[in-house]
Formats: sequence, C-alpha cells, structure tokens
Amino acid sequence: MNRFALPEHLPMQTSIPHTALRFHAGALSQQWVKVLKSATGEVLAFSPYITPSPVTRALAEKGASCKLYTEISAKTYVSRGSELSCLKALRTAGVQVFHLERLHAKVLFIRENNFVTVGSQNMTKRGTQNLEATVVFSSSKEVAQRTWAELEPWTKVAKLVTPQVVADLEAAVEALKQEYEQWKKKVKATTTDIWDSWQKAEDERKRRETVEARSTFRRRHVPPGSVPKFAREIIRGELEQGDRGWSLSNIEFNIGKTPSYCKWVVNDEEIELKKYRWYHCYHLDTGRWGRARTIERRITFLNHGSTWMKIALGSAPDKHYYSAQFNNSDDDPESNITINVSANGVHGRVPGRYGLTNLTVKSPVPHYGVDDDEFDINEFQPFADAINGNEHGIRDKILAELHKSRARKSSSLSPLFRANVFFEGTSDPIYTGLQLIKDQYILLFASTEERLREEMERGSEMNDKS
Repeated sequence: MNRFALPEHLPMQTSIPHTALRFHAGALSQQWVKVLKSATGEVLAFSPYITPSPVTRALAEKGASCKLYTEISAKTYVSRGSELSCLKALRTAGVQVFHLERLHAKVLFIRENNFVTVGSQNMTKRGTQNLEATVVFSSSKEVAQRTWAELEPWTKVAKLVTPQVVADLEAAVEALKQEYEQWKKKVKATTTDIWDSWQKAEDERKRRETVEARSTFRRRHVPPGSVPKFAREIIRGELEQGDRGWSLSNIEFNIGKTPSYCKWVVNDEEIELKKYRWYHCYHLDTGRWGRARTIERRITFLNHGSTWMKIALGSAPDKHYYSAQFNNSDDDPESNITINVSANGVHGRVPGRYGLTNLTVKSPVPHYGVDDDEFDINEFQPFADAINGNEHGIRDKILAELHKSRARKSSSLSPLFRANVFFEGTSDPIYTGLQLIKDQYILLFASTEERLREEMERGSEMNDKS
C-alpha cells in the first residue's frame, strides 16, 4: 500500500476535537518536541530526510521506544538531504531506524496519546525554515485508529537498518562525494545558463513589445505635420578625449572620407547643419533629450538639462504661462521632461515623458520648496489631463514649442556639457542619425545601428499611412 488517506466522513474543525492546521514550520517543530517529551508508549516517526535538529534530538531521547522510518539511499546522503551524523546518533541512542523505499510522507504518530500529524515538513533543520503545511490531530481516538490501519502495512515492508548498512552507506558516500560536488557545480551552471537564456529572451520580448507600443502610440497620436523624415546616413562614432575635453568623434571608424555630422541627405535632398549651432538630440535607448553642437566630424558639447520653453494658454486676463524643461533626472528615470505650472500663486510640477512625436504626463506634484499642505492637486490635475487628452490642442502647442530650435552662444558653455556626461562615459560605439520633424532637425543617438534602423522603418510606416 502506497497511500495514506484520512476518512472522508471526518471533516476537520467540526467533528474532530483539537484539530489544527499548522503553516508555520517553526511552531510545528516546537509542538513536536513538546509532545515527544511527554509521550508515553511507542513513538512512530516517518520522514524521508533526517538531519540534526530539535525534533531528531527529541526522537533520540525516546531511545528504544521510538521507531523512525526514513529512506536510506546513497543519493540522499551524498546530496546531504540526510546526514550520516544524525543517523548514527539516533541508532546510538537506541532508536530503531528502518528503511522504507519510496517514502514521501511526513508523519508523527503516538498511538497511546492519540496524537497524529500528517503534512509536508521533514524532520530536518531546513524543515523548520521552509513554507510547510501540516494537519495536527491531538485527541481523536478514531483518527489514531484509522492512522494505524494505514501505517501498519508500511511498517511490515520496512527494512531494519543494521550497523553493516550504515558502514556500507558511509563508504559509498565518501567515494561519491567529490564526484557529486563536481556534478552539482555543472548542474548549477547549466541551470543558470538556462534561466539566463530565458531572461535574455524575456528582455528582448519586452523590449519589442515596448517598441511596438510606442510605435502604435505614435501612429495614433501624431500631431498634424509631425510625420518624421530621416536621413539615409547612419554615422558610427565613439567618445574621444582631446585637449579641450570629451567629444563624440567618428574619425577612427571610417576608411577614406570621414562623414560629417553636419551633412546629411533626406529624401534625396542635401541637408547641411550649421557649424557651432545647437540642435535638438534624443537618445533612443535612454530617452534622454538634449542639445548638441556639431562641427563636421565631432559633436563637442551636449547640453542635457537646460532646454526650456514658455507658452501662453487662454486669453487675457486669464492667460497663464507654463514653462517646460528637460530634466533627465536620475530621481525619476521614467520622466525626461518637467512642465512647471502655477495656480493661485502656488507652483507645481508635472513630470512627463517626451518622445520624438508624443508627450504624456503623470500626476502633478508640488514644486521644490512648496509644502504639501499648500499644494492642492485638484488645481493642477485638469492641466495634466488636458495634455494627455490634447484638449484645445494643448499637447500640439507644447510639442510645437519643443520642436523649435534656439541657438546658444559659446560664452555660456560649461564643462558639464561635454559629450561624456550625456553618454555617461560609455566606451561602446555610438550611432548617430538625423530626423526631420516640422522643419526641425533632431540628431538621434543609439547604442546599435539596428536600433536606429528600427526607428527609421517606423518613420517610413507613418509616412506611408499619412
């Protein structure tokens, strides 16, 4: 017989007195020890695995009045699921230990006390740390009788563990131990490789879903006149440190004539960006916006924080001005723009995500220095809702302002604007392309050429649909 079943006509918690369901392994272990110390008569314990623990020490204290049924196999002891020291200590204490093949049940049965536990917890140290569930019957004679009727056939097929069995087991474990450790390392490494591969595939799947979602959003939310066009060139470059600081340079990566960051071809039309002029730039991988200054084969400065705009909404005297700036904040990596709003003399901030052709914002928050009790989100939330819903064309107005280009004089340049800050000092290649939206040139950066190609293909789809 290889099953153990409780009678269906004995519902728990109703007709059986003193029945409990234990989920906390530590609490059950304590109850086992307490019951064993006061137990009278024979104790039967069933556990496939045994290691030194409070429970096995309590079993050892019962000596010859305790019978332990476990599984004795080289595999179990080599893998340290069970420990030889525990097996030896139990036998030395007089406990009768039996081998029960294919044992998986965990049972403690004290017939004279009508005490029965049936569950998942092994009599090991680890068993007190796992998530376990065990049913405890503490005073039902009927359950005790039925339990013995189920367990007795198991006891008749069990094999007594003799000193010779222990000696043979110990010799086998010693011989196999080193081989097992090597095998275990290989198994662990193989398992790690399997899940690393899964994680890479999962990350790629999520990336593609994100790209597709963004593409779908853009197709549905492209403002009039905002269908992008792309230059056919993709320029490979790398950060390079010179006498005046870090730049993005493409000199080392091209044979013959080095392509210029200022000369592009869009729809067979030659485009030339002005030297030392600032142009919008966007990193496709990080979502970081900025302004880049181009000079032929180098991009010397990248301003990644101070771009701002101001627009008026409504009519006088209710006209309100809203300013926006690219923040690229590490505190909120999901937001790359902040729109500053004032209402009734209180200043608030609306963090958002500004992509190449779309703008979405999150819930408003108090501006820096504004106390929470001064800030009433109900005064600011309609503005955020209006942007996300493009009410009165407000999102289009903001996007139009953001697309405008402004030159910046070199006298205001800062070392913080060097290219290595914008690209976070990466040593990997940086690929550059050019996008044209509403007569606004935007330099696009990506860590791979494929990422730029994907963006260009989506732009072509949007042009086809328009």
